[in-house]
Amino acid sequence: MNKKLTLLLLAILALSLVVTGCGGGATDPETPDNGETAEPIVWKYVHEEYPGDYQDIYAQYFKEEFEARNGGKYVLEIYPVDQLGDSQVGTELIQSGGIELGLTDPGAMGAFLPEANFMMLHFMLPDDLAKTQDFFDNSETMKLMNELHLEKNLKVIRWAPEGYFVWTGTKALRSPDDFKGFKIRTMAAPLIAKSFEAYGASATPIAYAEVYSALQLGVVDGQTNPLSAVDNMKFYEVCDYATFPNADIYNFTFVVNKDLWDSLDAEMQQIIIDADQAANERYTAGLSKDDDAILERWASENLIEIVNLTDEERQVFFEYSQPVYDWFRANGGPRAGDLLDLYYSEIDNYK
Repeated sequence: MNKKLTLLLLAILALSLVVTGCGGGATDPETPDNGETAEPIVWKYVHEEYPGDYQDIYAQYFKEEFEARNGGKYVLEIYPVDQLGDSQVGTELIQSGGIELGLTDPGAMGAFLPEANFMMLHFMLPDDLAKTQDFFDNSETMKLMNELHLEKNLKVIRWAPEGYFVWTGTKALRSPDDFKGFKIRTMAAPLIAKSFEAYGASATPIAYAEVYSALQLGVVDGQTNPLSAVDNMKFYEVCDYATFPNADIYNFTFVVNKDLWDSLDAEMQQIIIDADQAANERYTAGLSKDDDAILERWASENLIEIVNLTDEERQVFFEYSQPVYDWFRANGGPRAGDLLDLYYSEIDNYK
């Protein structure tokens, strides 16, 4: 653990002691001798996006549903990106117990669990958000992935799709030829870099908060992010084209520190599960509608040129992406092959 993270953990611990009166953890609030109800225990919830982004919407829904169900015993404090560190720091804080719960993603998890990069393979998930959620919730592949997270002290409550990645940049990206010499910003995950290098691009990891300026200054020629992130970060101001390949779906993972989860009684565990189910239903109901509204505004205000790939163009990218699956099998951790074998055995049931 680096010095910066150690100091951050100590600061969070001190804050927790002040806020909760040293009564944190899974212990139920006790009634004082004078008969008054004790102050609720504060749990910290971290995610990697900005207020108003989809992860923040999900977090706020969960906060409302959880606090309405737990009888006033617990309240949530939500910390968006950079308030306690970036996505990788947030993941490590949940693992260590410095933060109780929150959202992580395969890119951040890949630093601790290389098998998590599996979720970033292009053309891996079903070409439909509802079918993708079904795959997340019910497949044997994801059951194995969740077991691997437990080994990293993270209890997975749910995987959720955020939306298809969009490639924005200085030109339309209709074929691998268009990627030759193209510098694209990606998350700091080797498999993501390999995917774009397979198309001929030069992949450059840059922190999310710095992407706008990197595009503006020409440090990179383009970037890849879900539609909502592109819109909220106003990347259309510094990019001329938005290419929609429907190649991969960005997804996030709602996790709870495993030690905390194991310390909770069955009733409180069920409250978390039920609150998340309600939050997910509210979140899912707005996904397609919100994306449609963004696209309509982009078109009506002529904010950026929209490029939709044909089936034939997508097929070319699919073929170029397949060697990356072999790279993952060889380099994606000791259970990478098991994940791929399970995936191939059942994915047709979800398409």
